[in-house]
Amino acid sequence: MSWNIDGLDKDKWDYIKRNYLVDVLFLQETKRDAHALSELFKDVKDQYNWIINSHSPSLYHGVAVLIKKEIKYEQVDFKLGCKARDDTKKGNGPECGRVICIKIGEVLIINTYVPYSGTHLQRLHYRTEEWDKHLFNKLNTLSKVIWLGDINVAPENIDVSHPKTLCKRSGFTNQERQSLADFLKTGWTDVWRQQHPGIRKYSFRGYNNYRYRWRLDNCIVSNNALSHVTRAFIVNESECLANTDHLPIGIVLST
Repeated sequence: MSWNIDGLDKDKWDYIKRNYLVDVLFLQETKRDAHALSELFKDVKDQYNWIINSHSPSLYHGVAVLIKKEIKYEQVDFKLGCKARDDTKKGNGPECGRVICIKIGEVLIINTYVPYSGTHLQRLHYRTEEWDKHLFNKLNTLSKVIWLGDINVAPENIDVSHPKTLCKRSGFTNQERQSLADFLKTGWTDVWRQQHPGIRKYSFRGYNNYRYRWRLDNCIVSNNALSHVTRAFIVNESECLANTDHLPIGIVLST
């Protein structure tokens, strides 16, 4: 499973333990340093290993993954090669707090928190011309890949609740959508959409009766790994009672 948790605190961690301690759990926007996260995770240390990639300062971004101890895996170094965004980075590389890559069997699984293009689209050029291009070029050098997480773009009109209103907002601009569409044509599949054609379902609900809905969290699979994915799902909004703006997503892999 994958979940943008928007700040992992004790209450959210307790909720995860009750509901979503699956075989492999990827998290985005943890917004905690490695020590604080390890303190939360230590009560499952007998059942799970974990990898943490915190941002510095830690209140920004942050990704982590918990992996059941019986699962054999290896951490894989994953460098994008692009420059870092020029805000709140303090010299951090572009992967800082944004990427974790592991290998299970013959499949690479890459967890990302993709940069937001900005409220006024001030980071749109960075997003599409730096991050996307470097990430997609890197992914296309690899074989049998699952890329998942908060990818910060809703691919199609059906993936947002109000397409005419949202088309000029970050996450649904023509530039971001075209960038992803061009990448998918190189041998990749939006596996949830493939399995649920014509279905409207969203992974971003916002806070405080937010009006709009978006499918910003996704699992993109290289076509040569599609046979490993037996099911893709988004947790129903009514079933996720945690105080978060995103909903968990997940896939089931064949053994």
